[in-house]
Amino acid sequence: MIMHCGKPVIARVNGAVAGGGWEFVACCDLAIAADHARFISPGPRVGMTSIGGLSQWLPLHMSIKKSAEMVLLSSQINAEEALKYGVVNDVVPPDKLDDKVKEYLDKMKKLSPSSLWYYKVHHNWWKELVWRPTWEHGKAWFALNIGSMEPTEGLWAFKGKRKPEMEKIRAFIAKGGDPRVPHGPYRRKCQKCDAEYLPEESKYCLKCGAKLPK
Repeated sequence: MIMHCGKPVIARVNGAVAGGGWEFVACCDLAIAADHARFISPGPRVGMTSIGGLSQWLPLHMSIKKSAEMVLLSSQINAEEALKYGVVNDVVPPDKLDDKVKEYLDKMKKLSPSSLWYYKVHHNWWKELVWRPTWEHGKAWFALNIGSMEPTEGLWAFKGKRKPEMEKIRAFIAKGGDPRVPHGPYRRKCQKCDAEYLPEESKYCLKCGAKLPK
């Protein structure tokens, strides 16, 4: 919608910009930030990944190496750094944020609307070019992994305000474990209640509690 609405869209950034919030900023045509704003890609900290716009569009703002650093190290930058790297167009004090946004809008209102629209179509071609071939397998990644060990550990750690124990999961994978089915494929069946698709390593039925044969 942001890319195809036919009008320039300005991101008004006031505070923390994390994950999907940064993807919205990257999608917008222009961005103005308050000087206390900060930008971070927290996905790897919580077992998620930045494939809903950030992996596609952040390299168009920064260099490909710097954008990789931001996501692969889950780094954080402040508003001035975001300005330096081209993530935002302007940085102002919080009490001047609305005035600066209005200044941009007032300037554009005096310009040809069809010229701005058509430039936006061409400008966003670069975003479309990388978005179309990557978003489908991005959705597939989420569908396959959202219930696996890494997002589960990461999101529960975030909720519990503790550090995620991703190194334990790395060790589990190194030993041949599959984080999507940590207790084995879902192919056991309970002979007592006929429950199916129980994890292979289950000792008891998850439905009726009956002990399963070895």
